[in-house]
Amino acid sequence: MEVSATADRQHRRTDLGLLDVLPDTFDKIPETLDTASKKDIVSRIERAVKVREWVERMAADAGS
Repeated sequence: MEVSATADRQHRRTDLGLLDVLPDTFDKIPETLDTASKKDIVSRIERAVKVREWVERMAADAGS
C-alpha cells in the first residue's frame, strides 16, 4: 500500500506556535499602551468570569 505525500506530511507534522517559527529578523512591535490602559486591561481580566464559573452557571441554567 502506497502512502500519499499529503498523508505522510500530515503524519510527520508537529504543532508549532508563532514563537517556534519567528525569524531572527522579526521587528518587535513597539509598545503603544500607556500605564493607565495597561492597568485597565488587568482590572478587566481580574473581574472577568472564570471559564469554570461560566460553565457551572450555564449547567445550572440548563437544569432549571
